[in-house]
Amino acid sequence: MSLGHIAELYFQGKKEAAKKRVQKLKAAHLVVERPRRPTEPSILTIARSAISILLEQKRLDGFPPITSSILHNRSLVSPLTLGHELEVMNVKAAIVKAVNSSNSFRVAEFSTWPALSQFHGRRPSTNEYGGLDVLVKPDGFVRIQRENDRNSPAYALFLEVDRSTESLDTFAIRAACYADYYRTGGFAAQWQSRRPQELSISSHRSVQNHGAQKQCRGAASSKHPADSHTSLAHHDRGDHKPPTA
Repeated sequence: MSLGHIAELYFQGKKEAAKKRVQKLKAAHLVVERPRRPTEPSILTIARSAISILLEQKRLDGFPPITSSILHNRSLVSPLTLGHELEVMNVKAAIVKAVNSSNSFRVAEFSTWPALSQFHGRRPSTNEYGGLDVLVKPDGFVRIQRENDRNSPAYALFLEVDRSTESLDTFAIRAACYADYYRTGGFAAQWQSRRPQELSISSHRSVQNHGAQKQCRGAASSKHPADSHTSLAHHDRGDHKPPTA
């Protein structure tokens, strides 16, 4: 993530406070910068020494395993993957800022680790033998609760972010997998929460408009039209850069 992301997510948008804290973390060798060209923005990642401390203190119990080799491979992701992950963080920062600035709601959980929210769903059938069971890895999972009522049901939201790389058919198939996950009881069994939503964010309005039309047609022909809970939104990427200080 960038310094701008850290400021929005953990310092109420106060970039100077975030900068000072990051400087201390760098000095302690807990956070490092990814290798970059002079014209590229600074991207921060957790250091190996920080992973060792978290493992020693058992702070990662219950999470997918993280090793030094996995962490090293994460630093070598392609520019396309890095761009997508930064776009996801842009969306996360925007949602957290908007929700937390309200007087009624708060973000109780916002995970962008796909392995934590992945599930199996059945894609639409194309023949008499039925659809295929596929592994779906959402870009994010969000739970939003009312600010002063922690006993109230949480609003659950799966996040999908597209950088104009996915086809409309891919959008429709993934949405169908989310609907299957809810209808078959998978979501209730895994999350013990109310009906989930799926938010698909695309940088192209054509994907938004045509994707929404396809979802409406699918809902109209479904035996469970009330189970269609996919929202498509347009996201203007502008100069394609993450928030910076």
